[in-house]
Amino acid sequence: MYCSNCKNYVADGTTICPYCQTPLPQTGTQTNYYQQQAQQAPAYQQAPVYPQPMMNDQKYTNDLSTANTLGIIALIFGLLGVGIVAWICGAIGLGMSNSIPDLPQYADKKHKAKLLCIWGIIIPIIWSVIAIIAYVIFFASMASMY
Repeated sequence: MYCSNCKNYVADGTTICPYCQTPLPQTGTQTNYYQQQAQQAPAYQQAPVYPQPMMNDQKYTNDLSTANTLGIIALIFGLLGVGIVAWICGAIGLGMSNSIPDLPQYADKKHKAKLLCIWGIIIPIIWSVIAIIAYVIFFASMASMY
C-alpha cells in the first residue's frame, strides 16, 4: 500500500510509515496509489494563489544611489579624458536607472542619475572629436612646414 501523507510505498501490515512517521490505517485489502488518490481527491481544485511582488523601496533607493554615483564617476572621468572608464560607468549607471520603475517618488532622482550618466558618456566623445581635430591641425601644420 501507499502512505496517504508522503505517497511512498509501504509494506502491507505496517502501522507507521517509515518515511514520514504517519500512522497508517489497518485494512485487509491493498490499494494502490492511484486508487487512494481517487478516493482522496476533492471534487474541485482551488486555483493556486501566488503572492504579489512587493515593491522593495530600499532596493530601488540603493539602485538610484549607485546609478547616481556611477554617473558622477562617469562625468569626472569624462572630463579628465579617460573615455573608456567614463563609458563603462555611464552605461552601467544608465542601465541601473532604467531598471527602476517610473514612480513619482523616484522621478527626480532617476532623471538626475540618467542625466549624469548620459553626460558621462557624451563628454568623452566630445573630447575625442576635439583631440582628432587638434591632431589633424597639428599634423597639417607640420606637413606645411616641410
